Amino acid sequence: GANRGRGRRTVLIMSEPDEITLDAEEQTLVRVLAALRNGNNLVNSVRSAKMSPRGDYEVNLDGMGGEYAFGKMKNLFPDFGIGPRSGGHDFFDRKGNSVDVKTTPNENADLLVRASKKSDPCDWYVLVTGKFPAYRYRGYVHRRQLFMDERLTDLGHGATYLYPQKELMK
Repeated sequence: GANRGRGRRTVLIMSEPDEITLDAEEQTLVRVLAALRNGNNLVNSVRSAKMSPRGDYEVNLDGMGGEYAFGKMKNLFPDFGIGPRSGGHDFFDRKGNSVDVKTTPNENADLLVRASKKSDPCDWYVLVTGKFPAYRYRGYVHRRQLFMDERLTDLGHGATYLYPQKELMK
């Protein structure tokens, strides 16, 4: 009927492909942005919040690459800001909901979000896996399902909310 679909919750991902590889021009753009973010963080003495033994530039490269790939999949414009920031979002969807994309090279990784994000959360959290320049969308979760006491853990990098990859919505 005419009311079909009304009142349904926002769904971030529809039928786009799960895998995306950045083309040569996109790779250049992401490399430059990652280097600028990394340099700006060094100049401004920003403490790295990474949960990885990898170098800061490599983490910024994969993070920016994952954000760009997700934006390309969803036809959303990424935040190209390079200034130091704390928390915040990577995108707004078409309904104005904030989205934070978490990227990891570990294909089997769960979604990890620092406990400090709970005080100023995004609406949606997205998991992307892969390594520059190829990424795979794994799914998403709403903040209400993520920030639950039973999901709080410490994997050696401080209090973190863990949401299993297999439980993410697609």
